[in-house]
Amino acid sequence: MKQSPTAALPTTPAPNSLAERSPSVVQCRNLFTVAQFADRYPWLSEAALRSDIFYSSPRRTSRGVIEGNGLAAALVRKGRRVLIDESEFFAWLLRKNTTAHDERVSK
Repeated sequence: MKQSPTAALPTTPAPNSLAERSPSVVQCRNLFTVAQFADRYPWLSEAALRSDIFYSSPRRTSRGVIEGNGLAAALVRKGRRVLIDESEFFAWLLRKNTTAHDERVSK
């Protein structure tokens, strides 16, 4: 009696969710353009956001490398478009505020 080629393969249950099927899938995040983010939070101006985005990554100058402000973790870039992850932005803002407060207290 001849066995079918698929009979020798172990059977595994089918994955239920997309995350189980592809572990590298990123969870859904709230992403906004700079204009959308500024409209959502009026206390932030587009100019201030764009300035923070510009200084988010380390950059090279004639005096050496200047560290970024740490916002790069909250940014998603697709071509020229920059999207801001809402939860990561506020986590960065809290870290930045805590660091600034700790530096003032230690002096």
